[in-house]
Amino acid sequence: MRILVVTSYVPFEMGGNERLALALVRELNKRGHEADWLFTPQNRHYLFRSLMAGYLANYLTDVREVDGRPIERVITIKFPSFAVRHPVQLCWFAHRQREYYDLWDEWYAYQKRIGAGWRRKIQRFLLHRIDNHLLSRHVKKLYAISGNVANRLKKWGNHDAEILYPPPLREELIRFEAYEPFIFAFSRLIVPKRMDLLIEAMRYVKSKVIRGIIGGKGAEYDRLNKMVQKYGLQDRVTLSGPLSDEEVFDYVARCRAVFFAPRNEDYGLVTVEAMRSHKPVITCTDSGGPTELVRDGMNGFVLPPDPLAIAKRIDELADSEDLAKSLGKQAYEDSRIISWDAVVKRLTAPL
Repeated sequence: MRILVVTSYVPFEMGGNERLALALVRELNKRGHEADWLFTPQNRHYLFRSLMAGYLANYLTDVREVDGRPIERVITIKFPSFAVRHPVQLCWFAHRQREYYDLWDEWYAYQKRIGAGWRRKIQRFLLHRIDNHLLSRHVKKLYAISGNVANRLKKWGNHDAEILYPPPLREELIRFEAYEPFIFAFSRLIVPKRMDLLIEAMRYVKSKVIRGIIGGKGAEYDRLNKMVQKYGLQDRVTLSGPLSDEEVFDYVARCRAVFFAPRNEDYGLVTVEAMRSHKPVITCTDSGGPTELVRDGMNGFVLPPDPLAIAKRIDELADSEDLAKSLGKQAYEDSRIISWDAVVKRLTAPL
């Protein structure tokens, strides 16, 4: 089958959804399909007219054929790529512009304070109408990357979506080596990822052996570094800065556990990548996607976003490597059902 994978992209901001698109193309080609990718414009929401320009650019993109050769199926991932025109479009849905959906209350409160509330309300109404029209009329089959995302689709638009979890994108780098005494966390260092929770928790960890290592770059780096200095945790918490994929998976292969506790995450590839490496994941009850894979006390820990509760579990892992082994073994077994064979089979099935 000749398949085009389409997602929208902001230049210089290669993230999980873009990586997912490229990985899907790779896996489709491995299994005998002829697949390629297309990145379409996605403008930031700060200027609504710019956001709408991105939707218009996607809507004007006709992907039914290339040089006279038909494309049999299109798979879109992230807004506004589902606006492209093709008669057989499947959407493996990641998210819409979240400030107008699940992040609305917090964002709107700020917009009201700066005098833009009424404009944002009108814009939100228009964007919901546009998204609902496109998802109903342009998309033949709707999948969601997690139950959390499927619930959002149902809540805003009454769209039904099948859950199809993405597998690890860099399977060839995943391995297991040891359960060394450190907790590893890696992500973009932005507020929703809540890396400060791990730093706060390390203040209350009693073990003198276990450490925390935080990898990544982002706007929160300086604030997190100041927290480490303020609490005198220089010997307990390390901010490693940017890491290559190889360096990330080297840390994952050796750590005692992975900490990943964002707020209301869409899915979180970190979770399944850690589980595939035989590592338990520490996450929080309000973390969204990760809580669908992590089972408290079985293959990791699902805790309230409370530094004391997190510290208690870190101490348990510090005291017992066997506990980490037991949880990690189950994490690996649970992760095996999420595979590229299953994904490709469902996305190429007859409609």
